[in-house]
Amino acid sequence: MNRAGDTPHAIWAALCEETDALACADRPFAGRLVEAIGRRASFGDALAARIGGALGDPEIAQVAAEMLARDPALLAAAAEDLASVRRADPACRRLSDAFLFFKGYAALQAARLAGRLWRAGEEIAALTLQGASATALGVDIHPAADLGRRIVLDHADGLVVGETARIGDDCVLLHGVTLGATGRERGPRHPILERGVFVGARATIIGRIVVGERALVGAGAVVVRDVAPFATVIGCAAAPPSSDTRREGDAPRAIGTSERNASCPVSRSPSPEAVASAISTPLI
Repeated sequence: MNRAGDTPHAIWAALCEETDALACADRPFAGRLVEAIGRRASFGDALAARIGGALGDPEIAQVAAEMLARDPALLAAAAEDLASVRRADPACRRLSDAFLFFKGYAALQAARLAGRLWRAGEEIAALTLQGASATALGVDIHPAADLGRRIVLDHADGLVVGETARIGDDCVLLHGVTLGATGRERGPRHPILERGVFVGARATIIGRIVVGERALVGAGAVVVRDVAPFATVIGCAAAPPSSDTRREGDAPRAIGTSERNASCPVSRSPSPEAVASAISTPLI
């Protein structure tokens, strides 16, 4: 559910206030802050310029400005995403940090625009945004992918999301994550992440896998089976950790997941058969 302070109006007011304070405190780069936010007319105007600048294309900035001006839902989603980054990531001290410098946020907003164009039948325009984001930011999200609200893409380098993937509300994905398919079929073939899923760095989820609500997928895991809600899976191929391997202090840390990490110890090494099976599975 949207929080009261996550509206575009509230987010824009906070960004402007932060910019005024930062421009006085950090004079060598004050001009950049003022140009990016202080001289913009609205949150939508500033966001369009941010997307165009991140993708290195003024024409994309113009398209983004037009879409955001006529589609309040896109602007609302962007405001919620920004507030979610601020809450989830300890490295984000201000909203303006994520807005100006976090490429995961910029890539997500470009993907939302591409998705809207795709659903409107503007496939070439949508694929243009996808390609520009992949080239400039290293984030490749197919415009047909179903994206929920309040998503966080932390760092985001090397992130790949396939055409029929679905990412639910309040999910967090770190860099190098792949939501891929086996390459053996058409139709729905990519993973479904339900609400509140956390996916660690360089985890790979293959096929029409359902990762249940608030599950945690550990860094580097290869997931080839459904994951139960609230479960933790680690390893290759990923499986629930064995109870006899629990050792104090083994729980990995991840932003925004301290409660769930308490039940995420390191498991034993997978069998050679499991490793061979995971490696032989195509990743696209």
